[in-house]
Amino acid sequence: MTKRKMGKAVEKAREARRRKRRAMRSAIGFGKDVLVAVVIVLVVMGTLYAYSGGIWPPMVVVESESMMHGTDSQIGIIDTGDLTLVKKVDTRHDIVTYVEGRGTYTAQWTEYIQNVTVPKSGTFHGSKADYRAYGDYGDVIIYQKNGRSVETPVIHRAMLWFVPNVTDACKSKTLMGVGGDYPDIKNSQYPKGLTCIPELTLKDVGYKHEELTVSAQIMIGNAINIQKTAFAGFITKGDHNPGPRPDQGSLYDNLARAFAPNKLDWVVGKAVGELPWFGALKLVASRAVPSDRIPPSSWRGLVTTIVLIIVIPFIIDIAISMYSKKMAKKKGTKDDEDDEEEEKEQEDRRDDAKEKIEDVDLDDEYGDEFKEMATSKPVKKNKQ
Repeated sequence: MTKRKMGKAVEKAREARRRKRRAMRSAIGFGKDVLVAVVIVLVVMGTLYAYSGGIWPPMVVVESESMMHGTDSQIGIIDTGDLTLVKKVDTRHDIVTYVEGRGTYTAQWTEYIQNVTVPKSGTFHGSKADYRAYGDYGDVIIYQKNGRSVETPVIHRAMLWFVPNVTDACKSKTLMGVGGDYPDIKNSQYPKGLTCIPELTLKDVGYKHEELTVSAQIMIGNAINIQKTAFAGFITKGDHNPGPRPDQGSLYDNLARAFAPNKLDWVVGKAVGELPWFGALKLVASRAVPSDRIPPSSWRGLVTTIVLIIVIPFIIDIAISMYSKKMAKKKGTKDDEDDEEEEKEQEDRRDDAKEKIEDVDLDDEYGDEFKEMATSKPVKKNKQ
């Protein structure tokens, strides 16, 4: 084999090894990127899981427009396609109801005295006034329809806490023999809250400024239909749903049973925070909701956000690259100036050294001359 062929073979082998090393580096780099991404996702999901109190999944997608304030999406309002974090609750007092979070408001109710209907009204003030979540008073909760975990949970606002009153004392005061207690609706006249109320109406409720009417007979009847006995629970309502009836007088589960008051055991958690728009992708991909039910501004916001997520890293990368080049150029100019200065100093040092050498040579020249003169014998003069 000639030297040329051997050289080509060696070069091909070297090139193959280089390609293999490059491929190996690329694979390792890709693996590192994937690992970092997985770690980031796990850290984020683990943090959300811990914050939610052990609820999985820690976030839910809103599938309907029942909590919207209008026909289009708004930041800070729960809209179709939004994601919300779910936080675990342990007691009913972990949830602030609408009547607790509202300031001054009016309630009307009826009492039966000696079989005569007596209308009454009162002015009340929430114990946690001005507490708001998602554009209105009180917390928004995620609950199971009549406790059925197999159905999609509902995300609506907790309006008030209802306690059935079927005592003999209450029966004697009501025409139907049942009433409801509302411990969160209280003032100086009713320090323990309203008690034994057959029917309660809250005035000027929600962003639509409607009425909300709660019938003790309906609440107790719905509860008995579910568990054969009356029980306490949250009365809920979607902000966008029309009044005056709450969920417990207008919605049904998949078994065609009207909603009963929401027991604490049925409450998955309360909604905290908002990641707007991103849930729309899941809803459309899973065909849970037609795309035309997603608010138009949600699509615009989603597309804009995705574009920014993609574009911003490129802009940052370009800015860093330009800055690095600028700094390198600046450093190169400074290095050139330093090189010139150093070269000048070296030249000066060479000139100084040359002068010293010439001085030494001169001294040596004269030194030799003086030495010769010193060592030479004096010339004697002839005596006359």
